[in-house]
Amino acid sequence: MKKIQKSFVALFIVLMLLFSSLSAFSQSLIFTDISDHWARGYIEDVYNRKITSGYQDATFRPNNYLTSLDAISMVANLLGYSSSNHQATAEESRLYTGYNIPSWAHGHVSFLVSKEIVEENELNQFVTGGNTNNIKRFIFATYIGKVLVEYGDQELSKTVSLPYKDDMFIPAIAKPYVDLMLKLEILNKDSNGGKFEPNNQITRAEAAKLISLTAKLLDEAEFEAEEGVTSPKQPVTEEETDVEEPEVVEEPTAEEVVVEEKEGTIDQLVKGNRIVITIKNDKDILIYDVSKDAAIFLDDEESNIEAIKNGQDVKLKLENGIVVEIRAVALREVFSGFYEKLLKGSTNTVLTLSDSKGTKKVFVIPEDLLVSLNGEDSTFDSFEVGDVVKLFAKEDRYIEAQGESKTEFIRGTITYLGSPSNPVIEITQNDETKITLEMEKNTAIRRDGKVSDFSKLKVSDEVHIELEYDKAKIVNASTQRRTAEGYIRKIVIGEESYVVVESSDNVLEEFIIADYTTIRMGSEAAEIYDLRLNYFAEIDIESNEVIRLETSERVETERYIGVITYIHDEQKIIEIEYEENGKIITKQINTKKDTIYLGQSGTTTFSKLDVGDELLIIGQTDQSLFIAERIIVVLPN
Repeated sequence: MKKIQKSFVALFIVLMLLFSSLSAFSQSLIFTDISDHWARGYIEDVYNRKITSGYQDATFRPNNYLTSLDAISMVANLLGYSSSNHQATAEESRLYTGYNIPSWAHGHVSFLVSKEIVEENELNQFVTGGNTNNIKRFIFATYIGKVLVEYGDQELSKTVSLPYKDDMFIPAIAKPYVDLMLKLEILNKDSNGGKFEPNNQITRAEAAKLISLTAKLLDEAEFEAEEGVTSPKQPVTEEETDVEEPEVVEEPTAEEVVVEEKEGTIDQLVKGNRIVITIKNDKDILIYDVSKDAAIFLDDEESNIEAIKNGQDVKLKLENGIVVEIRAVALREVFSGFYEKLLKGSTNTVLTLSDSKGTKKVFVIPEDLLVSLNGEDSTFDSFEVGDVVKLFAKEDRYIEAQGESKTEFIRGTITYLGSPSNPVIEITQNDETKITLEMEKNTAIRRDGKVSDFSKLKVSDEVHIELEYDKAKIVNASTQRRTAEGYIRKIVIGEESYVVVESSDNVLEEFIIADYTTIRMGSEAAEIYDLRLNYFAEIDIESNEVIRLETSERVETERYIGVITYIHDEQKIIEIEYEENGKIITKQINTKKDTIYLGQSGTTTFSKLDVGDELLIIGQTDQSLFIAERIIVVLPN
């Protein structure tokens, strides 16, 4: 009965005094530059898996581009590489040195070559003129796709149809892997404005996301293998013998041979230990193995596989999914250039294009020429001078023109800025799509209607960007002004000083303190060194930089409920344990001369406290020390 009464009193006191329970703010970051980055979870995952370790200055540099050799290192580590279990041979090291690949990467490269992720004919792509190249998006996707197929128990589709606007620019060798990654939701078809951008570079953050998601799929495949997940079979009864009879494999009869015919244009032909042909038609991309004994015909004359080239129209005969006959017609002539003009005469229609050197070329085109712009059916009336045009011809007749607009517009908010030496910006659009762009030397930048430069741009600026050939041509930025208020949770003083403030709805936000920031404590001028944790701050912000910060000693009250685990009588300090989010937290409680102590029968003293007492403690944090204003014994030991 006594225990019930105590519990009731305890509950009553808590209900009367406890309105909210707030704990001191703390964060633990592996890298110092990812706290608010969209890829933080992926980056921490690949770090914890020992796939990457970042830089020596404790940064990850998520928006920097990934180098080819760093990509090799990450993919090798994903597959379990270690220098103790795989070293490059002396012959391999001589080969790699000839390609200027540094010695630290020899083991990683050798490992991936042995795993058939990297081919030897790719070794010249890593380093040029002593500088490590950044990896292209389609190459990195190919590496990841190969890992999924070889080690993730995944299969490539024989029919591939990609949803990207720039599908025609994605190399055929990468398309099946991109298709696989889309189906596994490793890639998002709506990112980057619906483009894959195969020849663009990939950021370290984007790579971390792909690696992290792939690692989780490999974990699942390994778990299924360990659990013995197989196709369903009839259970073996106790009476059945453990000795299995050898399986009899019957050769298919002539009646069981499935014959098909497929038509399209050759997109890729891979000739190695096996021959693989990729063709595309109006709807699909199709991939098939070719029998080494396949009959080959070119323009109805018997030929060989060496005569088969990309771009040829082809008819395939398949038996049980294997190509046994190829009938191809003469290779298409393809011209890629830039739109100049179109003249329609009474008898002919003349298309003028220019090449990369500005040399103009004239083509007489038929009225039934198929024309598309940005992946949609169109006419040349919709083209502008400079739009990219790819012209397809069969024999002496042009049959199709595919175009891409040279100009594109992007609107959004700057969410990341590089440096003048690495002028990269990340833009988040209204649909949360993130786009990373590198500023060119001739990019025109205006801010608030005035001529500006990269160094004047600020995170949270609203931007309207004109792209030309996927490169930033004009950037129009505008300052975003607002106010904020809350309690100071973190103060960092350094080359770039900033404070972290928690608003009334418990949202944490970081604000940069510049040299020109006006700081006041009450009515007096102050500096960043005068700020204190948990002081209340009112802030005027322009593009995430604090123009004015006013603070006061209005310290937020904190409340804790916990059990005493230690008492230091001389210093009048106690330690309590309490539960938060399923974890047991230990906190030191400091007292002062006027701390008030309340027991169940009224006022009490520090000396009456005992290990095991359950307390309600009310106080504030001052210079990292929590000082109790009031200590209430909720339930004595």
